[in-house]
Amino acid sequence: METVKEILFENPWPIYVVLALAELILLFLWRSRRTGKSAIRLLYPLAGALVIFAVATLVVTQREELILTLKQLKQDASTLDIDAVAVHFGEDFRLASRGRKVDRSQAVKACKRAIQKYGVSGVDFLDTRVETNSSTGRVELITQIWIKSDFAGRAPIMKWTLHWRHGPDGWKVIRIDQPELALYISL
Repeated sequence: METVKEILFENPWPIYVVLALAELILLFLWRSRRTGKSAIRLLYPLAGALVIFAVATLVVTQREELILTLKQLKQDASTLDIDAVAVHFGEDFRLASRGRKVDRSQAVKACKRAIQKYGVSGVDFLDTRVETNSSTGRVELITQIWIKSDFAGRAPIMKWTLHWRHGPDGWKVIRIDQPELALYISL
C-alpha cells in the first residue's frame, strides 16, 4: 500500500511513463486508421496524466509534510536559532544525553550554552533519510558542526537520529538519540 501511495502522490513518474507509452501506441493506431474514434482515444492518456498531476500536486502525504517540516528545521538550525528549532519539539520531547534524559527546556538551554562555549558557527546537514508510517517518523540526520575556536583544526561530523510523531499540530520531534561522533574532518 505504501508503494501505491508513494507512486500516486509523491513520485508519479512511473505512471507518466506508462501513459506516454500508451499515447505512443494510440498514436500508432490513429496513424494506421485515421478515424475520429481513434483520435479521441489520443486524449485518454493526456487526461490521465493531468488527473495524476493534479492529485500528486494537491495531496500532501504525511511523508511530504514531514519533509517540509524537516526543511524548516534545517533552516532554523543552520542559522543557529535555537528557539525556532525548539518549536519543532513536542511537549513530551526527550534528548538522550550521557545516559540521562533531558527535556525540552533543558535541551534548549544546553544548546545555547554549547553554541557560546564551543563557538559553533553553523550546522550543515550532510545526509537525511526519512522513514514514516501512519503516525511515527524516524529521521536520521548527519550534521557537521563547525567550531570557531581552535579545536585542533577539525570539525566533528555527528550523526543525530530524530524520532517524530504526527499529531494535530503536525510533525514534532519527540526524541533525539544521543549523537554519535562519526569522524573528524581536517579544516
